[in-house]
Amino acid sequence: TAMAKHDKIFPRLMIAMIRAGETGGMIDRALEQIAESLEKDTALRGKIKSALTYPAIVLCFTFVLIAAVLIFIVPIFEAMFKSLGGQLPAITQFLVDASHNMWWIGPLVLILGIGGSIGYKRQVRASAEFRLAVDKLKIRMPVFGSLFQKLAISRFSRNLGLLLNVGVPVMQALAVVGETTGNEVIN
Repeated sequence: TAMAKHDKIFPRLMIAMIRAGETGGMIDRALEQIAESLEKDTALRGKIKSALTYPAIVLCFTFVLIAAVLIFIVPIFEAMFKSLGGQLPAITQFLVDASHNMWWIGPLVLILGIGGSIGYKRQVRASAEFRLAVDKLKIRMPVFGSLFQKLAISRFSRNLGLLLNVGVPVMQALAVVGETTGNEVIN
C-alpha cells in the first residue's frame, strides 16, 4: 500500500508482484523475481547500447569528415575551377556555398540537434498521442521495426510470466503487464 502511494517511483508491475507475494505468503520469491527481472532488463539495455555504440561513432566520424572536406578541400577546388574560368555546375556551386557558410551551418545543426532531442523527450513524456505516433513509426521502420516489436513482446511475456508465477490473477496480470511493454501500439 505504501509503494502504491508512490506509483511515480515504483512501477505497477513491482507493486502488483509484491502485493501478490504478500497475499500468497511468498514475498521473498516475489522480491527475488523482481530483482532478477531488473537485472535482466539492465543487461538487455547494456547490450543494446553497446550494439549501437559503433554505428553512432561511425555516424559522428562521417559528419566530421564531411565538415573537413567542406572546410579544407572544397576551397582548393574552388580556386582551381576559378583559375580555369567558366561557370561551376550547380552541385559544385552548392558545395562551394556550403563551404563558405560552415561558420554558421555547423553551430545551427548542433543547436537544432540538441534542441530537437530535448523537445522530443519532453513531448514523449507529456503527450500520449505523440508516444503512440512515435511507436507506430518505430514498428514500421525497415530494419529496426521488427526488433522493437520483438523487444516489446518479449517484455510483455516475461512480465506476464513473473506475475502469474507469484500468484497474480490472470486478468489483473494482463491489466498490469499491458503498460510494461514500452510500446503504446502493443499495449
